[in-house]
Parts: sequence; C-alpha cells; structure tokens
Amino acid sequence: MPTFLTVPPDAAFESVRRQLAQQRTTHVVLVLPQDWTELDNLARLRLLQRQAQYQHCHLALVTGQAALRKHAQQTGIPAY
Repeated sequence: MPTFLTVPPDAAFESVRRQLAQQRTTHVVLVLPQDWTELDNLARLRLLQRQAQYQHCHLALVTGQAALRKHAQQTGIPAY
C-alpha cells in the first residue's frame, strides 16, 4: 500500500525531500499542488528520484502540470 504525501502549496523543495527521506515504505506518491513551481527544475526532480532510489522506494507524482509529467517521464518517475 503506497503512502500518499500531500504537498502544501507553500512547501519548499527541501522540506518535501526531507519528508520523503523519513518515509519507511516501499511506495510513496507525492500529491503536488496545481501551481507548485519547486519541481520546475529537472535537477530537483532527479534529486527526488535519487532520494527514493537510495531508500529503495518507488516514487510517483500526481500533478496537473503537463510539463512536470513530461519531465517525470524523462527521468522514469511515474506521473499522473
């Protein structure tokens, strides 16, 4: 069963990465706010991916941003 982390609109990228690091499950789904711009940077997306890989955790994103879904697809992160 995946753990769902709902990201608040005012959350900083680093706080989300730390929340991911604290998870002790094998599947985490980040539910992102509509206009959250902290993952507009491809490097930050890869940082999240590396954090999940380090923890042996499967990461997925739920977002309404088409550009973010495309970047996630490029990095191999499922995005819906």
